[in-house]
Amino acid sequence: MTNKELYKLWLKIHSNKPINSPNIKEYADYPAYYLSPEEIVSYINAKSPFELFINPDITPFSMDYPTTAINVKAPFYLPQEKEKNVTALFPTSSSMKYGLTTDWMDELDKLFAQAVYEHEVAHARDIRINPYKMWSFPNKGLLTWQGLFGGLLQREFPALVAEEQFRFKNE
Repeated sequence: MTNKELYKLWLKIHSNKPINSPNIKEYADYPAYYLSPEEIVSYINAKSPFELFINPDITPFSMDYPTTAINVKAPFYLPQEKEKNVTALFPTSSSMKYGLTTDWMDELDKLFAQAVYEHEVAHARDIRINPYKMWSFPNKGLLTWQGLFGGLLQREFPALVAEEQFRFKNE
């Protein structure tokens, strides 16, 4: 098996969608997985499938803000990590330690989980090579939008647009 196949196998083994959580309509090439916060962190931290299966690293990593899902996309400077790409990792429980919340399971808003998924798919489809640039100009850290500063705004903008387009279509 290749590393890419081993990573996918690990995700399939560990993915466990919570009972009564909202259904998400997935796109064929953009899977969603449901993992504990520790499993999400160990997947992101893994440098190889061997490490993931044998000695997972659950060391917290730096988060800009609490999130309801994470898209694992290879950084432009680590092409060897491309075998680990997935679309959306949804936490099955909240964890302040890792900055992960289960807000995506909010039963009061049935469209919320799908909007979160659409947000993560937009990250996966973002064709920019450098995630810290938007269009063709470098981010100088001066722009803000609803409290998102600098590089965070530039990283999140395409996903925010996709999320808003989805919600506008469905409300």
